[in-house]
Amino acid sequence: MLSFEPHLDNVLRCLCNHSLNIMEPIELVPLGLGDREGESTMIEVEVDDANLRAQGDSEGGLLEWVEGTGYEILDAATGRPIASDSPLEGCHFDALCIHPERTVRAES
Repeated sequence: MLSFEPHLDNVLRCLCNHSLNIMEPIELVPLGLGDREGESTMIEVEVDDANLRAQGDSEGGLLEWVEGTGYEILDAATGRPIASDSPLEGCHFDALCIHPERTVRAES
């Protein structure tokens, strides 16, 4: 399970609740993913330069395609944006791809 929570009190509450219950492993990221409440489409992509090149592609080609579909690409470990033209030769990281306009449900 991957969970994002920007508020420290809620991060601590989540970690406490998780430790008290038998649940699947959780990765808690202390970041917010947007500037409004609600839900949006998010996919996680493993970016591995060696694997992509073995398939005749590149990390830049993959990220360029993802950007072309309207997704913002963030480094899953840091939450920082990644652009398709970033120098990524030899890279291996997890990327979160978030589509801000494909909102499934918005809270009022």
